[in-house]
Amino acid sequence: MRVDHPCAMYIHCLSHKLNLVLVNSCSVNRTAVGFFNTTDELFKYFSKPRAHDVFLNTQKLLGIRSRESVQQSDTHWACRWNIVLAVKTQYSAIVTSLDTLSDSAESRAVEAAGIAKHMKTAEFAVCLAMFEDLLLTIYVVHKALQGREMTLGDASNLTEKLQCNFAKQRCVESWLSLRSRAEEFFAENDVRAFQSSGHCTVGSTARNVKTPLTM
Repeated sequence: MRVDHPCAMYIHCLSHKLNLVLVNSCSVNRTAVGFFNTTDELFKYFSKPRAHDVFLNTQKLLGIRSRESVQQSDTHWACRWNIVLAVKTQYSAIVTSLDTLSDSAESRAVEAAGIAKHMKTAEFAVCLAMFEDLLLTIYVVHKALQGREMTLGDASNLTEKLQCNFAKQRCVESWLSLRSRAEEFFAENDVRAFQSSGHCTVGSTARNVKTPLTM
């Protein structure tokens, strides 16, 4: 192409670059890695026939609209918002199913108990609330960057606004709001992780830090 058009310029797909930033940012943060490892294990666990049947039956018993678990993908990180949303909306059914499958008579009881334990931590609740907002914003920007009418200038402005938006969230006020939402969510689902822990720590690459959120 450069032979026929020597002045042509190569411009990397900005939507793909955004995906690469997400992958790199979450892969170096222990809390994020742990959170998405748990959601990934959920898909693997409920993909098995016995667990899948229990999950569907539990949704019916709780009066929740049946919804399948969603598999994660490292090549489409912007779409992980759907995964986080699914976990949040199906949380009660997921935890109830895992508790049922944690019975010692079940063949994969230890695995079910381990996943359930992670999902009942304050750290998981905070990540659920945080990534719901963060990934929704990323998803909207991701779709906009793929638009047919998107120009390089518009894309640059959009990414700058995205950076400014995230920078504003790195404050004590945002952290307190995030924690409050996480506490309310667990209270609605009768999980007492915050009362038992007293505080919630969020991991960074070097150490665990308390408020404000440093991801």
